[in-house]
Amino acid sequence: MKNKLIIIVLLTFGSFFTIPQNNVINAQTLKNHELCSRKRHFGDITVCLPVIKGMVECYSNPSIKKRMNNLYYSKGNTILGVYINSNVYKNASDLDKVQFGEFIFVYAPNQLKGININNSLLAKFSSATENYLKMSWKELKEEIDKKHDYLFTIKKPILLKTYMVGKKISISVLLIPLKVKDHTIINVEILNIMEIKHRLICSLYYTKFNGIESVKSAQKKNENMALKLVILNK
Repeated sequence: MKNKLIIIVLLTFGSFFTIPQNNVINAQTLKNHELCSRKRHFGDITVCLPVIKGMVECYSNPSIKKRMNNLYYSKGNTILGVYINSNVYKNASDLDKVQFGEFIFVYAPNQLKGININNSLLAKFSSATENYLKMSWKELKEEIDKKHDYLFTIKKPILLKTYMVGKKISISVLLIPLKVKDHTIINVEILNIMEIKHRLICSLYYTKFNGIESVKSAQKKNENMALKLVILNK
């Protein structure tokens, strides 16, 4: 049963460095106005979605909902929340076509609805994800040093690192190549697999790759979001 659950989680994100722990937030650092942006239901639990600085949760917007429901990683999942940049949301005249630049996608695999998840199983997910697809940053840097535009020739996702934050959050950091017309762009995609109220909840943080500092910045923002999500749903 455990192996089957691990396979299900890997399939839900298929193509999709550690932050110093002094960045970790706790319940006391969450101000009252930051508690709950929205609440969503998944089976027998209610998930509180946190307020995220500089972003707005907008899955209830018809245009956003239509776009997100058509994404490949919405298949077989319950979408709990979608965050995009506040300025993009506020100033966009056409949310059907605007480029988000970055977004956060919170979801839960339907096949795991009502199934209890514990720390041991979450650790197995983390280990399985790391073995599923990995190219170490050292190996990647060696290739880049040999060929400056190496990143733009890759054809499959590169898993930079998988690590645990506490016992309830597994984080996987990936670089994703995307073919656009006659060129390739690289995106950073960070997968969080979390145990929330004894259920498995996932989220993706997605932004453009602009050097290693952009990866570090994305990790910091993602990790704080994941911690908020777990802490608010204790």
